[in-house]
Amino acid sequence: MKKFRGIITLSLLLLPIGICFLCGSVVIINSFGSSDNMHCKLTAVIVRVVDHNLLVMSLEDKELIVIGRGPEEQYPYKEGQEILIYYNGFKSASDPLGISNIGRIDIMKEKSDIVIPESVLERAYNLKY
Repeated sequence: MKKFRGIITLSLLLLPIGICFLCGSVVIINSFGSSDNMHCKLTAVIVRVVDHNLLVMSLEDKELIVIGRGPEEQYPYKEGQEILIYYNGFKSASDPLGISNIGRIDIMKEKSDIVIPESVLERAYNLKY
């Protein structure tokens, strides 16, 4: 039994891990490089829908973020909706920041009460896609 515990302990030490700096969760990454894409949540308002991407404003810090998604006909997202995004906690170091490993997106409100600042709207509509 002691030998078995030692093997488990050693294997846990060898697992690659990551830390989500947004929610503080420790994420165990599997051998293929993916991780649990449901442990972090981000509440946002859709500012712009462009091709297969959503430009959203985080409600927490008013940051503009691009969300990668699949073909448009599969997703009912529209500008002005308030959404809850489940993802793995990692954002790409692009400008604007990007999230591509999405677990799920829930529509919280069809029309958000949040007023999007003019600076965020201007930036979103000046981006080239």
